[in-house]
Amino acid sequence: MMLKKIYTRLHNNLKLALLKSSYDLKKIEEKQYSLYKKLGYDREAAKKVLDTLYTDHPNTKVLISEHHRLFAAISLLNNTKTILEIGTYTASCTKLLSVLFPNSDITTYDLPDDDPIFSETYDRNSKEKRSIFIKDRDALLSSCQNVNFIQKNSLELQFNSNKKFDLIWVDGAHGYPVVAMDIMNSLACLSKGGAMFIDDVWTKRTLNDPNYRSIGAYESIKALQHSQLINFELIPKRINFPHGKGFMKKYIARVTHSNYSKNKFF
Repeated sequence: MMLKKIYTRLHNNLKLALLKSSYDLKKIEEKQYSLYKKLGYDREAAKKVLDTLYTDHPNTKVLISEHHRLFAAISLLNNTKTILEIGTYTASCTKLLSVLFPNSDITTYDLPDDDPIFSETYDRNSKEKRSIFIKDRDALLSSCQNVNFIQKNSLELQFNSNKKFDLIWVDGAHGYPVVAMDIMNSLACLSKGGAMFIDDVWTKRTLNDPNYRSIGAYESIKALQHSQLINFELIPKRINFPHGKGFMKKYIARVTHSNYSKNKFF
């Protein structure tokens, strides 16, 4: 087992060295700008929004990836009335959404504090760590004026699909079976012209797990696309070395209703 770990580490270091020699950040960034433009978003204007936001609200400047830019770009369109977030975690993204969309109704779901999965994931395994985590999260949530925090398993959404959301952020468990069910339940809650974004989408992996790293989201949206129920685009989650190219590259998926779905179900 030890020899396997050493081999894997050496192999990955070699791949990173080869990747670095061919890494063209400018070209990768140009592709990212083009993708935003194709989707109707202004990536440069979004950066300016975030620069101000991070200065005024430094507690949102954590776990930064392209989802911040995407949400900032969407906020400039002024057409988002309702937002659903699956996976509150530290509430830093919840706070970001609250500031970007001050006039929107935001609902965020996370597991109850006494749920075993909550305790066993994201370094919350000790009572002391868990207590500090909850205290910091709740303090940040209390500073949000337009957020409804629901401490329930997100799978309960299947019993509350009457409400529709214009923007949905799926960032709960990333593997089977939960991610597939979160996507299906969110799709049922997605408004006709809305967009769902799914975090940490891997298109290839040799090892998968139920919580952190999995191709579960990708296989789920591929199946939905095959059934002509959705359209989706993959947006690189990060573009700086080494995440914008090669074996460490993962995505944020943007999912919208297909024309068939809109005509059939709305």
